[in-house]
This record gives sequence, structure tokens and C-alpha cells, in this order.
Amino acid sequence: MHQFGYTDAARKLQDRFDTRNLADAELAVIVHDELSAPDKAFVNGAEMF
Repeated sequence: MHQFGYTDAARKLQDRFDTRNLADAELAVIVHDELSAPDKAFVNGAEMF
């Protein structure tokens, strides 16, 4: 999988506003290698994708 993450500038802002842990948790939940069943249902149900 391609490594997805935040830029150095984004990380500096996360540190400044104490949101790095939130950003890391977001990546752990949102970024994954394959489409899940709900992802597939969303794509299949979309008028355009």
C-alpha cells in the first residue's frame, strides 16, 4: 500500500494545536488497503464516482 500521511507542515500544526493524536487515530480508521463492504456499497450506490 502507498504510505499515506501528513506533511511536515501539517504535523507542525497538529503539534501546535495538540491534535496529533486525533490525526493519527483518523488515519488508523480511515486509511486502509482495500474497500470494505460498506465502501463497496457506497461506490455501487453512487450516481457517479
